[in-house]
Amino acid sequence: MEKKTWRKVIICLSIFLIICVGMLVSLAFSSKIEKAFGLKKTTVENCTFRYDVIDVGQGSASLVTFDNGEHMLIDAGTNSSEKTLVSYLKGLNITTIEYFVLTHSDSDHTGGADAIYENFGVVKTYRPFILAESENYEEDPLKPHESKMCVATTDDWAKCVQLMYSATYTKNGERIPSSVEIISDKVFEIKGTVGVRFFWPVSQGEYFEEKIPGKCKTSGYEIIKCDTTNDHSPIILINYYDIEIVVTGDASSSKVENKVIKALRESNSLNLISNVDIYVAGHHGSNSSSSKEFLEILLPSYIVVQCGNSDKHPHESFLSRVETVWKDNLKTGELYRTDKNSNIVFMFDGTNTEDIKVDVLYKGDKISNQVKWWQIVVCTISVSAVFLIVPIIPRKKRHKRR
Repeated sequence: MEKKTWRKVIICLSIFLIICVGMLVSLAFSSKIEKAFGLKKTTVENCTFRYDVIDVGQGSASLVTFDNGEHMLIDAGTNSSEKTLVSYLKGLNITTIEYFVLTHSDSDHTGGADAIYENFGVVKTYRPFILAESENYEEDPLKPHESKMCVATTDDWAKCVQLMYSATYTKNGERIPSSVEIISDKVFEIKGTVGVRFFWPVSQGEYFEEKIPGKCKTSGYEIIKCDTTNDHSPIILINYYDIEIVVTGDASSSKVENKVIKALRESNSLNLISNVDIYVAGHHGSNSSSSKEFLEILLPSYIVVQCGNSDKHPHESFLSRVETVWKDNLKTGELYRTDKNSNIVFMFDGTNTEDIKVDVLYKGDKISNQVKWWQIVVCTISVSAVFLIVPIIPRKKRHKRR
């Protein structure tokens, strides 16, 4: 082959290789590319409040970033996802978690808690009224309340409780012991313009504080005993200006949602959870949570399902109820799933209290690998370029023998 022909072949292959690399880059950074070209105008430039639903597979973990820079982590995913969770939080330059809420003792919500305590300072932990007791751990400070609470015997929950009582954080260069508070409907925190309220579990008895030498202080109320550990999951309302987010852990519709609805109705306070902006679907979108009545009251604009599809979540009946409620109430809503959308980040600019800005981050082999129209255009151009360049390469001439 002639020298000029070789040169043209190399140029052709180089152009094709560059286009292929460009396509791979476009897949990896699709969200940023869309933003740069104005194809996706959802990222808030001056974010003053954000809510991250973190992809931890078949588990649950979400992060609230208050407008004063403090953070609340709700649950910590599974054992297998703890590295992913830690990496995600460190990627946001987080070193201290001011509020760590553990909704209940199941390992898909607390499996990564040990990694949180080991990698970050934790100022306060909100724990459920569930006793940790296993062969390797029988020193839960709530042991005196054993007869009035649920008991979880898994090693994951035992390790989690053991670490929460030895946790510390750094303030002004000094190591300070964390504190632990029992989740109840009497707990109410306000930070800046953000309010966090727990409507469940129902507290009873007098407020107590227990100080055990060498361990973090425990305070709170005894809680009305639930039949299952799932039903200790709190109904949480997070407010930022007019923005409302509802998180319910694994609480069931018959035992928890209905009781909360009844209590709010009796106190003429049902409007507190009406027409919310974001609802993190209860129990990963299972059929046992998110009743039709509960959905009709919430009537959320956005629903997020945290799932890894290992337990057939979200359930078809749940998805059907959502569509029915939105349709019957003439509501236009959007449903996101971590098994398809990966990490889902809601960002809000406090200067505009009339609208919520949503940015969905795509990662891994999820939606980022679905071909978008502009990627099809790039692919078409690359193929066309090859077909246009190849014909100009001269073929080797065959000389007939005389």
